[in-house]
Amino acid sequence: MDPSFWGRYEKPNTAPAVEAYYAIANKYNLALSEMALKFCEIQTFMTSVIIGATTMEQLKSNIQSIDLKLTDEMINEINKVQLLYSNPCP
Repeated sequence: MDPSFWGRYEKPNTAPAVEAYYAIANKYNLALSEMALKFCEIQTFMTSVIIGATTMEQLKSNIQSIDLKLTDEMINEINKVQLLYSNPCP
């Protein structure tokens, strides 16, 4: 409905950042969405995480992120990507 919506995601660092996060999720056999939700949830400054599922499968996956445990190694890898591609979709 809004032709300019996707323009925000068509930035030079978007694809490399997504690929790097996806590689981490694959390395640890995690769903990318679950890893992202858990990472947001464990941030000390975060008071809540809002999910937006359009299918029952997405909703179940999002809810499963509650039980996910990210190790220090996983968190460090995620943080390294953030440092390399900070704010890829401003």
